[in-house]
Amino acid sequence: MSAIASVFISHGAPDEVLHDTAARQAWQSLATALDDRPLVVVSAHNEVAGKTVVGGHPKPPTIHDFGSGFDAALFAMRYPAKGAPKLAVEIVHQLRQVGFNATLDPDAGLDHGVWAPLSRTFPDADRAIIPISVDPRASPEQHFHLGQVLASMNQFIVIGSGALTHNLGAVQWKTRNASAHTDAASFADWAASAWQSPDPSALFSPETHPRFRWNHPTPEHLLPLYAALGASRDDCRRVFFRGYSFGVLAMDVFVG
Repeated sequence: MSAIASVFISHGAPDEVLHDTAARQAWQSLATALDDRPLVVVSAHNEVAGKTVVGGHPKPPTIHDFGSGFDAALFAMRYPAKGAPKLAVEIVHQLRQVGFNATLDPDAGLDHGVWAPLSRTFPDADRAIIPISVDPRASPEQHFHLGQVLASMNQFIVIGSGALTHNLGAVQWKTRNASAHTDAASFADWAASAWQSPDPSALFSPETHPRFRWNHPTPEHLLPLYAALGASRDDCRRVFFRGYSFGVLAMDVFVG
């Protein structure tokens, strides 16, 4: 089997990183499945309409991009991973060559969709990380193409960090271990089955699932899935972890 080329991580609530949950344990166990290449991370919390922004900071700062209601320990966390400025420049060049409106941001930091899960996968912060934005106006196919282009460079692992289900209005905030909501489970089951199918193209039409809009009132948290799919290899694509947080946030991790 080929080395894993991509990962999709459902990162859940920002404070998932503070709790010893099954999802956090899955993030930790990912380290044994991945080789030592740098990480390019396409995160749902890095949204830029109309273009693709590639982070080129040599020491990207930790961004606490969430409200004040979370534990002070979360705001105290720092993830001192190094960047890869020269590789970021190469990525921008490659994306422009195939028609992407790509730009370099030398000041870009790491949002919690990046540092929260990866601080458990690689707690020593010993992997170079390059953050890349999603475009909320762009299609699943365009993000899939982004993943394909990144994979073609064959220099890093592509990680999409988002959420397989993301209806924040239905989150049971007082019960982290609540049973899965039937509407969340229905969509997550469909997506997991499609991901590991020989032909995962059904994922390009999530609106065909009757509970798609319930699970994704806005698109940004599903878009990283397509970048990971585009970078994946057929012989590696499988479900690594399945679970739920607060009843409606599927915490699935897919590899490919």
